[in-house]
Amino acid sequence: RQMCIRDSSVPFLKMLRGDELAFDDIAQVSPKIYSLFEAMAVALVKRSGPEGPLVLSSLPKPVSVDDLALTFVLPGAEDVPLCENGAEMDVTSANASDYLSKVSTALLKDTCLLYT
Repeated sequence: RQMCIRDSSVPFLKMLRGDELAFDDIAQVSPKIYSLFEAMAVALVKRSGPEGPLVLSSLPKPVSVDDLALTFVLPGAEDVPLCENGAEMDVTSANASDYLSKVSTALLKDTCLLYT
């Protein structure tokens, strides 16, 4: 049998070597998700305060995180909740940082662990 190594295998190989996985490794797994997450991370740094609106101004059209209709499920796999009742929990400006953390863990660490 032959094993095809894809771009998304880079984080897996890093994990096997014992290297630290980083936020930028999401780009190897899903460039579309990475683009959205990068915009969310920039917005988190730039917002006026912890309760301020989270506006993704680096996207082609500025949009509030509250308007994205995201829930705490793995993007592209709506049947994979990131927490209990994740499909019913909306991503808001207040919990966007937690959402980024949970999706990053699911994409990088949990997914890689499935193959070890």
